Amino acid sequence: MPELPTTSSTETAAAQSYEEFLEDIKGRIRSAQARAARAINAELIEVYWQIGKEIERRQTEAGPERGRRTPGVVQRLSADLRAAFPGATGFSPANLARMRSFAVAWPDEEGLAHGVQDLPWGHIVELVQKLDDRNTRDWYVQRAGAWTRAQLQAYIATRLHEREGAAITNFEQALEAGDGLRQALAGLRALSCGDVRGALARHPGASLRAGLCAEALVAAVGAAVEVVAAADDLCELNERPLPRANP
Repeated sequence: MPELPTTSSTETAAAQSYEEFLEDIKGRIRSAQARAARAINAELIEVYWQIGKEIERRQTEAGPERGRRTPGVVQRLSADLRAAFPGATGFSPANLARMRSFAVAWPDEEGLAHGVQDLPWGHIVELVQKLDDRNTRDWYVQRAGAWTRAQLQAYIATRLHEREGAAITNFEQALEAGDGLRQALAGLRALSCGDVRGALARHPGASLRAGLCAEALVAAVGAAVEVVAAADDLCELNERPLPRANP
């Protein structure tokens, strides 16, 4: 039976080297495409903001009386832009009105640099149409880049910013309550059963049962103090670096 041809180690290494080379080139191309897409999107968002700002300015200068007598700037601009760029989309009267709302929502161009330009136009439309408060919009801007438009819609509808804010507030309140508990227990820690007996001795009407109950209360407080102290020691231990093993 004839022997099958074998592949030398040199040929195998060369094939593997080419595969690694190819994957590296493909990764660089994808990265360049992603950077180009982000740059194009940022430029488009800035142009949309500028168009909206100019529409707002012209409408303000025209005033309501002139607006009723002449064609609106939005309708006229839409017709002219679609005639000049017949293959382009995004210049409908409705979308030009959204651009105006966009410019009103972020009146200063500097505000676009804080994440707004990185968002797709659909995300910005959701933020402008669904949220009236600037701080709330900015809160979502910082997070929306990692979400789809459907996720953004759902989070706005369920008031995610309020739920996360409430969770942070509750956590801070819990920490404050824990500090208050530690202070109260620290004040009771100095008590002893002897202190209770001495206090009862100054009140002849106190019953033996009351004294036993008081002593049991002090013992319970002492146990609680020990638990809190142990928890604090454990937290401090977790924050310390682990000791190095001896060689």
